Amino acid sequence: MKIESPEDVIALANELEKSVYNTEHSNMDEEIQICNLDISVDIPARFEKHVPPTAINAIEDPVNDIMRMKLVFDCEAYTDTEKEKKNAEDRTFLVNRAYAENERRSDISPTRDALKNLIRHGKCAIKGPLWKASEYEEEPEKGKRESAEDYKDRLARWNLGQRKSFPFTIASMHPKSVLFDPSPEPKYAIEKVRKKAYEVADAYPNWDMGATKPFSEVDFIEYCDIEKRIIIVGKEPISIGNDKDGKKLPADFIDNLYGYVYYSRAYSGLGGNTPDGKAEDKAVGVIHMAKESLKAEARLVSVLDVATQLVAIPSLTYEEDAM
Repeated sequence: MKIESPEDVIALANELEKSVYNTEHSNMDEEIQICNLDISVDIPARFEKHVPPTAINAIEDPVNDIMRMKLVFDCEAYTDTEKEKKNAEDRTFLVNRAYAENERRSDISPTRDALKNLIRHGKCAIKGPLWKASEYEEEPEKGKRESAEDYKDRLARWNLGQRKSFPFTIASMHPKSVLFDPSPEPKYAIEKVRKKAYEVADAYPNWDMGATKPFSEVDFIEYCDIEKRIIIVGKEPISIGNDKDGKKLPADFIDNLYGYVYYSRAYSGLGGNTPDGKAEDKAVGVIHMAKESLKAEARLVSVLDVATQLVAIPSLTYEEDAM
């Protein structure tokens, strides 16, 4: 399918949801329910159901174990020259700094969130690394009438600000939010979510909210392939930002200057490739494999509690009264 218009992007996203990822997404919805301890148990209405937190522990325990490890990234040199070895050291420093800064700045650890998705759903999605222009400021030049001392002070403030900022972002996305090209090596990806209007306006100041209320939800779609990208709010494309000269970018497809699809996915390995090639056969997590046992556990515990209240507790009370 050729992608040449915003309508093509919306149609492709809908087709992927309907024909490729429908069963995978249904599985994820059920897994979320189970992890929220929302399991249906058929017991008399006057009794409460009891769902043990087994599903939560099955995710949190391995995540906690992995998060105790110190992750260190190492970029190998492409050649044996001293220059390339130095470049490899610089790349290593940059990658480790990017990881550490994103962990520190995010309200929820991207690593922890990705691990939970990987264990719960058997699949995780990552967005980035992306350049965040608002976090970067060019080194200031000395003004014509500015004294050397004043420029030195201003440069020191700039250096301090640069140490506190970091212009690369990496985010963990819920795997249901990103529709990947189903090929082994995705040539495109589509982020499709619902966002609050104020979130879109904060991230993309060129978007005109118009009569949209700040806390109302809007459809948000971001498409990217190796050559181009676009953001659509509602059904209309928006301007992503400004160019290096401060000129507003067009509300349309723009060149993908990154040169790569900046969404990536990973699978847990509990699933695998099957002759049918279905997406849901790859995205298999521990909850999917244990869901029937988890439901049975909830039924057993709930029925045991009902039996205790109906039989054991009245008998104990009777014996105490008789004494």
